[in-house]
Amino acid sequence: PEEGTARNRPLNEHRQNPPADHRPAEGLSLGLRIPEQAEPPEDSFLLDTRTTSAWLESLPIANIGETARLTFNALVDANRMEMPELVRARVLELFREPVRYLCRNLEKHFLELGFPLSDKSHKAALLARELNAELAIGSKIIVDRILRSQGKRFDEKLLVVVLHRALTYLGHVLYRSAMIYESAPVGLWREIHTLYAYAEQNRLQGVKIKDTLAATMIDTSIERLYRRILLFAATKPDRMRQADVRRAYSVAEAWSQHTRLEPLGEETEPTGLLSVDLWGDEPPAHLAMAKPAANQRVRVLDVRRLIQELRSRFDRDARAVEGDHALSTPLLRDLIERWHEPPKRRYVRTHLNFELHMLAGIASIHQ
Repeated sequence: PEEGTARNRPLNEHRQNPPADHRPAEGLSLGLRIPEQAEPPEDSFLLDTRTTSAWLESLPIANIGETARLTFNALVDANRMEMPELVRARVLELFREPVRYLCRNLEKHFLELGFPLSDKSHKAALLARELNAELAIGSKIIVDRILRSQGKRFDEKLLVVVLHRALTYLGHVLYRSAMIYESAPVGLWREIHTLYAYAEQNRLQGVKIKDTLAATMIDTSIERLYRRILLFAATKPDRMRQADVRRAYSVAEAWSQHTRLEPLGEETEPTGLLSVDLWGDEPPAHLAMAKPAANQRVRVLDVRRLIQELRSRFDRDARAVEGDHALSTPLLRDLIERWHEPPKRRYVRTHLNFELHMLAGIASIHQ
């Protein structure tokens, strides 16, 4: 939707008039994409954490394909039935570790293989992505219900956690798409930016959140996670090998502590600065190449400190990360150059007038 449409207007109004008590405006909608919910079956195991936990324990874990199929179907069902927000949040938490386990085991069907992938491998990759997408949908449903609560009392801690969870799994969807060199789903970046923008305007972006499934940082926050997602996208994973995409996503979590996210100011030197349009559906771009946008909707990811840190490590031992996630020297050099300044045009753009003749087929070309 264009700016000013029904999708953006409530968020815009909320930005201009943030509630003093951090409560969401009555009937606020962020325009998140969520499916319709219906009355749940009375015998659904998903309505109770005990029965859900027992169901998960009964899965045929040795059969990854069947377990993944059953888990995906259960998440789809859960996201299309009505249930209290707190129950939904607890049920989703139970699915987090099984989904991570399944995705790791599904990877053997599409990692380090030749492209294009076979149908079976491609389906395995899409299943890993959609498992994360369904977890994101579940969290978005809770966010949407809280914001539509018409001023009723709500659990602010729950809101912060589900905002973080929604961003986490939208980031996983982005990563899973990058692993098989597919574009991010349409609207993914818009939802990522929108969730962060809401948290920022309600001063929730810095609240500490414990995430026991995080690779390196158990204590994190919405802003820290958002910076990680932006930083990973800025590595341009479509230009990397699969192994490097995997490493880049892992190290972005630790690297994000060396970045800052700030409003757009009077920047005279754009080197090391990435532009983010909070109302757009685009990944971050180098500030020198960013599309014009109103200052209040633009944030700048400052990676200059990260560049300095990488250069210092590069000078010491040519490795940005210790252990299994070490990045190669050429890749580090490429990332430093890519973030420092946009690529320079190697030719002069001029207006040309000429005729172009197209030939099809070896015989025609040979003649």
